[in-house]
Amino acid sequence: MKTIVGAKVVLFREDGKTLMLRRSKSAPYRPGELDTAGGIVDEGEDFIEAAQREVQEEANLQVKATDIKLVFAESGLRNDTPTTWLFFVAKVKDTGVQVSPEHESFEWMTLNEALEQMEDDRHKRLLQYIQQHDLMDLAA
Repeated sequence: MKTIVGAKVVLFREDGKTLMLRRSKSAPYRPGELDTAGGIVDEGEDFIEAAQREVQEEANLQVKATDIKLVFAESGLRNDTPTTWLFFVAKVKDTGVQVSPEHESFEWMTLNEALEQMEDDRHKRLLQYIQQHDLMDLAA
C-alpha cells in the first residue's frame, strides 16, 4: 500500500503572528475548520517544492526554499490510507494573502489564538510543539 506524504507550512510574519486559513464548508476534508497552508506532495515532487507550491496555491505567497524549516512530523491514517505529514515553519511578509477556493477566509493570529481556535488535534499538537520549543525563531 502506498503512503501519502503531506507538506504543511506554518507561516509567520515579522510580528510573530501566524497565518491561519479557514477551510471552505464544502471542502471534502475537515470542512469549515482552521488550517495551515499545505497539501499532498505530488508524485516525483520534492517535499520543499511541494511546500512552496502549496503556499503559493493556497495563500498566494512566495517562500524561498532556504526559508522553509522542517519542525514536526507525524504519521497516521487519512481516509484509511497511511499518511505522513511533514510540518514546516517559514517567515513571510504579508504581501496580500489571497486564499484558494479550498478556503473561505484567512486571519493572522497569535500562536495562542490559533491554539484556542484549532479544531484538528494533529495541528493542535504541531502548534503546541512550536510554542513549547520556541520554534517561531526558526522561521527566518
